[in-house]
Amino acid sequence: MKRLDRVAGSVARQLLRWVASGRGQELTWVRALGSELDEIATGWSQLRWALGAVRLRWIESSPARRHRWHIRLRWIESAGGLGGLHVYGPAVAGGIGMSLWVYANRGADAPLPLAAAVLAGPYFAVIGFCWARRRTAPIAAAVGAITAVVGFEVVTIGTAVYTVVTESFPNATLWVGFGIGYVLPVGFVGAITGLAGAIAAHPISSIRAIRRAIVESQED
Repeated sequence: MKRLDRVAGSVARQLLRWVASGRGQELTWVRALGSELDEIATGWSQLRWALGAVRLRWIESSPARRHRWHIRLRWIESAGGLGGLHVYGPAVAGGIGMSLWVYANRGADAPLPLAAAVLAGPYFAVIGFCWARRRTAPIAAAVGAITAVVGFEVVTIGTAVYTVVTESFPNATLWVGFGIGYVLPVGFVGAITGLAGAIAAHPISSIRAIRRAIVESQED
């Protein structure tokens, strides 16, 4: 028991050191708590004291933490500063169109949401073409990927809801897992087709860039 008590005291001191060094700025009130730690009789009491300091530190840092999450959410909402409605609007519209196709072919024995994402490749290429007219080819590829992923998630969520109504909840969770597991392949399809649209928007400059890349790779 004495050994466990010493371990608890050691953990308490480690916790106070960790709390005091938040973002490289040592906190005076935490140092004051640390100076009182030696006056506490047992290691378990010291650990409870240190956990109280951790709780206070958490409460103190909550506004800054909420601010950071607010900035991140605003960045996602604006699609990385590209304009949320301009990016997500066509993506949701494409997802609705893909969902209608999946519903029309619901009797087929195939992963219909994934097939819909592949068949919607020309739509992602059109999105890439439109964005390449205003921005660069990498932006067009990125927006194509976002359009594909958002549309695919609209399809899988719609399929999951339909499955809950017509079949069972466990089967619906499989569709949710399907939607999560195939995000990267669908995003890749969207990026490639979006890039193809960008090449179609600027064929001459794209051919020159490809030739330059080939020459540079051969020289290396």
